[in-house]
Formats: sequence, C-alpha cells, structure tokens
Amino acid sequence: MYSSVLLMLFMAFFLFYNTSHRMRWSGKRPWTKVLERRPMLSKSLAGLLTAVAALILIDRNGAGAGIFSLIVMIMGMGSLIVTLAPYRFLNRFTLVLLYLAALTCEYFIA
Repeated sequence: MYSSVLLMLFMAFFLFYNTSHRMRWSGKRPWTKVLERRPMLSKSLAGLLTAVAALILIDRNGAGAGIFSLIVMIMGMGSLIVTLAPYRFLNRFTLVLLYLAALTCEYFIA
C-alpha cells in the first residue's frame, strides 16, 4: 500500500516539476513534452494523484499521522526528483525495479 502511495506521489511531483518554467532540461521524452505543453491537464492530474494518496494515507493512519506522513513523503519525493532528474537516473526501468522491490519487501515484511 505504501509503495503505491509513494509511486503516486512520485508521479504527481514529477508532473508538477515538469510544468515548471524555471527548470528546463534537454532530451525530454515525448510524453513529458506533451504534458509540458498542457500544464492545466498536468497539474490537474498531479493534484488528483496527490489527493488520492492523501485519502489513502488518512484512511490507513488517521488524520494526524496521515497528513504528517503525506508531508514527509512529498518532501522525500521532491528532493529525490530535484536531485536525480537532471542526471536522468530516473528512467522507466529503474522506477519499475524499485517499485517491485518495495512491493516485495512490503508484502513479505508486513
């Protein structure tokens, strides 16, 4: 559950990051260019993903702990994206591999 929430927050922050006018990088993928040209769609989708993640966390942890964990997760995903996105370490293969590893650990530990 938390792996999926982290993935949703990662995608939401990346969508917000992609629409930023201050951050430009070369070699964007075609789907990121499409979403960059449609900032309203991109920001709406990012807001929806963040809201769904917030509702899941509040449902699982309660109001106080859910909001606190949401803030901590957003800060973590934000620092990860801002640090690693310009170096292109965050490709599809890496994200799928990390997500599957987190799901496996979450399934066997919890």
